[in-house]
Amino acid sequence: MTLQVAHLLIKKFANGDKPLTDSQISSRLNIPIRLLHHIIFDLVESGLVSEICTTADMEFAYQPACDINQLSIQSVLVALDQKGTENIPVANTAEYQALSDALKEFSEAMENSPANKLLKNI
Repeated sequence: MTLQVAHLLIKKFANGDKPLTDSQISSRLNIPIRLLHHIIFDLVESGLVSEICTTADMEFAYQPACDINQLSIQSVLVALDQKGTENIPVANTAEYQALSDALKEFSEAMENSPANKLLKNI
């Protein structure tokens, strides 16, 4: 669902449309508003989406926070996965390093996959 929300916001931005509010996003994607709030929070915290205040209604609306020509499926997943993890102290054991290396290989394979499309092109 997070990718659907990101996709919708990116498409609206690419078309030059006004940013959408949480209620508009919820209605268009048929996502319960409470779940949508969690999704929006994660997207904002990961730096993928920015929250702006609309002048007409004085409510928040959402738009991409970075270059939409760089926002692929993989880049969104990586940004969400890495949100808030840089400050967690972890013992650098052999097992940790092996898992870290495997995840890096998965990430590289996903990045090079033909299925890793820019969200604006979907």
